Amino acid sequence: MLESVRDYITGWLDLGRDLSPFYTLLKKDRRLAYLPAEYKGLRLVGIADLFEALAWSIIGQQINLRFAYTLKRRLVEAYGERLIYEGETYYLFPSFDQLAGATVPALRAMQFSESKARYLIGLSEAFAGGELSRAILDVLPDCESRRAALMRLKGIGIWTANYCLMKTLREPSCIPHGDTGLLTALANHSIIKERSETAKIERFFKKYPGGRAI
Repeated sequence: MLESVRDYITGWLDLGRDLSPFYTLLKKDRRLAYLPAEYKGLRLVGIADLFEALAWSIIGQQINLRFAYTLKRRLVEAYGERLIYEGETYYLFPSFDQLAGATVPALRAMQFSESKARYLIGLSEAFAGGELSRAILDVLPDCESRRAALMRLKGIGIWTANYCLMKTLREPSCIPHGDTGLLTALANHSIIKERSETAKIERFFKKYPGGRAI
């Protein structure tokens, strides 16, 4: 049991990764040379469960993070399992089986949009019906085919697919292109001037093979 817990935490927090080669690359760029010291030890914290990662991405689409957390909390408290320990209640994110039984009106009452409610239920049904799973993605030959498999579902676009491949499957080449925070950071570091400079962004990330997601 202790070994399983250790392995889970190590994978979840990305503790097994040697960051020194990545730091060496960063130090070659004067704009980013401060990062290894400023953020020493910072790693790509994952989302171990693919269903949760996809559901969370759908919840957060086109709304601010604060409201996204509010919606997630309502969903978890309504459908997730709970454990009471020493007077405190702890919740688990609902499984796809639990969410497959949700209805659009019930989610709408929590302030989910009509489309998000349908996307979440559709995602749950796809997992419950065996159309999608981590195991299915794991046996696909490359990142492109995994991305395509995810994007076949309604509500999953390229941003969501890349985000989940990065956070759950640890695909090093997958970054959430178009993410506002990412574009702001690139501009702040004088890597781009305009957010539309996709070719320049691609050239920049090519310098970090195996470390783009980090």
